[in-house]
Amino acid sequence: MFIRVEQLFAKYTLATAKELELSRDGLLIVSAGLAFGGGLASLISPAKLQNAAAAIDRIGEEGVVIRIAFIFALGLTSVTALFVVLLLWLKG
Repeated sequence: MFIRVEQLFAKYTLATAKELELSRDGLLIVSAGLAFGGGLASLISPAKLQNAAAAIDRIGEEGVVIRIAFIFALGLTSVTALFVVLLLWLKG
């Protein structure tokens, strides 16, 4: 049986929301947080950074870019987590 990644995370999110006894709004908030987190993970993907470095003829400078991108991703992850917790507190 083949399960698409979206289905896997949707089932995980639904199970988590049920376990935490969240409302439908809470389920949507957690789902939005997970979707945004997936985008952040893509931000620091080494393969994407290597492709970008090759596109602008900067092969070998990926390490510097990964460190800078990691700092931005860490900050955005913290802000996202704060917003998810705040929204769950208000609506969930």
